Amino acid sequence: MKSLSFVVLSFAVLSAATAAPDKRTDDSQLAVNADCFWSGTAPFCAGSCEGSPTVECATSSCGDGACCWTGYKKYCCYGGSCPS
Repeated sequence: MKSLSFVVLSFAVLSAATAAPDKRTDDSQLAVNADCFWSGTAPFCAGSCEGSPTVECATSSCGDGACCWTGYKKYCCYGGSCPS
């Protein structure tokens, strides 16, 4: 019974993590920029662009590679503006 509960809970977590839409759906369109970086590490992502010199430009489940099981990655850029 415990293993069934774990499987059901795991499925629910994965479904919730992938259900929310990303700010940008095609991460390959993000410009490679030395002033920008992905914050958050799979599989348990908790990306953040906190701090005054950075601004959040995108949110993604996969971002720069491995996808998150929970949470999201954030694409952060310095200088107060996002690449177009």
